[in-house]
Amino acid sequence: MKIKLFLLIKMIIGFLLGVIIADLLHLNYYYTAGVFVVLNLEISRKPTFLNSLKRLLDATIGLLLAVAIFSLLSINVFTLALLVVIFIPLSFALNIEKGLPSSLVVISQLYINQNPAMVYNAFYIVLVSVAIAFALNLITPPLKKQVQITISMVDEKLNDLLVQLAHNQKVDFQQIENYLSQAKKSLIQDIENHLFPYAIRRQDYLNMRQEQTSILKRIASTLESVALIKEKKIILTYLSSFENNIGEENYAAFLKEELDDLLARFRNEKLPISRDEFENRARLYYVLMELEQFLNLKMKYHEKYAII
Repeated sequence: MKIKLFLLIKMIIGFLLGVIIADLLHLNYYYTAGVFVVLNLEISRKPTFLNSLKRLLDATIGLLLAVAIFSLLSINVFTLALLVVIFIPLSFALNIEKGLPSSLVVISQLYINQNPAMVYNAFYIVLVSVAIAFALNLITPPLKKQVQITISMVDEKLNDLLVQLAHNQKVDFQQIENYLSQAKKSLIQDIENHLFPYAIRRQDYLNMRQEQTSILKRIASTLESVALIKEKKIILTYLSSFENNIGEENYAAFLKEELDDLLARFRNEKLPISRDEFENRARLYYVLMELEQFLNLKMKYHEKYAII
């Protein structure tokens, strides 16, 4: 929401600057300069320079073609059609088609005025709009706070999911997947705009949480297939120890110690005597292995970034 509001403000300012500057330069069709600024504004900073060059190059080629064709063959609807047939494929072939909307508009100014000399006015309109848009595109808000808020929401939701599993409840993963997607989207925009040093760490954290969510999905599915036998109750009790121990701090270390004790306890249990008992114990052992991987992912993250 913040980035969209910022883009909205830039569009308003850019439009007004385009119109005012083009008017001060006594350019005809100065209104189109404001429109072109709006068309050229980007959400992210990363593609700004390249796209600005593409638009300027596309307009330059289009105007030169227009002057050549209109001067040699006169200005009429047939020569306009010929120009369009040549120019549009050429823009795509050169991979500069982003500039087509504004280029076709300035070409129309030559056609409407029946005067190839309008090329200078048209070129300056494009130049002014691209320059203003480029300058405004360099101004982007940092999303560090927004990313951190969404990460906190991911952790909180992950905590809720573990509590639900501990109470043997059905779990819905849709919301946490939405949070993860939202956080990654904001982080990518922030990386493109500012390249903050924290970005790689935040990216690793989100990747870790995404892998943990996938593990929880498998755990939930497996637990649903097992009746509420003694061993399952023990595992659910263990899962309850995760409550309020999901966050950026290293809670995984002591949870892993508890899990190791639980695994040792199960290894000392009597072997199953029936097929059903064997299958249920096998599924529950799989759950414990998945929980071990769940915790290992967090511990590896802390080892990488030396967070105590």
